[in-house]
Amino acid sequence: MEKESKIFTIEEKDKKIRAEYADLVKMFDDMDEETKKQGRRLCTEAAFLRVMLSELKEIIIREGYAERYQNGANQYGYKKSVACDQYDKAVSSYIKIMGAINRLLPKNDDAREGASEIMEFINAGRA
Repeated sequence: MEKESKIFTIEEKDKKIRAEYADLVKMFDDMDEETKKQGRRLCTEAAFLRVMLSELKEIIIREGYAERYQNGANQYGYKKSVACDQYDKAVSSYIKIMGAINRLLPKNDDAREGASEIMEFINAGRA
């Protein structure tokens, strides 16, 4: 029997995405309309990826980093799990999107106060 890979229901995902979006989009409250528009688009993607990463992390914790494979009678072993592979790709995309959000924000401004922990991580890497 195959393990259930889903962690959140559709309703839970939607609620989490909306909450994450609301937190992120606050950074653009005092910006001009064009910056707000660009920021909202990026925040939509970032919120989705953040929830996806959260769910993938739970799957990895539950099912492990590796999974067994078998090709034919004598070829078998372990490989990186599908959830790990998806997590790697998603976290890379998330970091790129958060970097794009960071570039839209004014430097040394109160708008940065609403930034998530990943923004602090990105800014620390620039030092």
